[in-house]
Amino acid sequence: MSADSWRPIRGYGAMYEISDMGDVRSWRWRGARRASSPHLLQPFVRKQGRKGRALFVKLTDADGKSIDAKVLSLMVDTWMGGKRPGQVPYHKSGDLKDN
Repeated sequence: MSADSWRPIRGYGAMYEISDMGDVRSWRWRGARRASSPHLLQPFVRKQGRKGRALFVKLTDADGKSIDAKVLSLMVDTWMGGKRPGQVPYHKSGDLKDN
């Protein structure tokens, strides 16, 4: 693991964390059981709209329901306190991995 700062992702009971560099890690091991050490989740690219693309990770809640969560949205919610009215987060550099 790197020396990044980590914060828990809200709504998942501290089973998932996101770093200030946009890495997502999981403390899950075989369902809801907590692992002794975390592992990084592998993000994947998915098409958004007509021209856009975004990085996603698969998260699973306590009920076993999995969702594809946009990494940029997780960053905004966790590190910036959520999206502000009238503002839209985007990758200024155009690099999807530059969160």
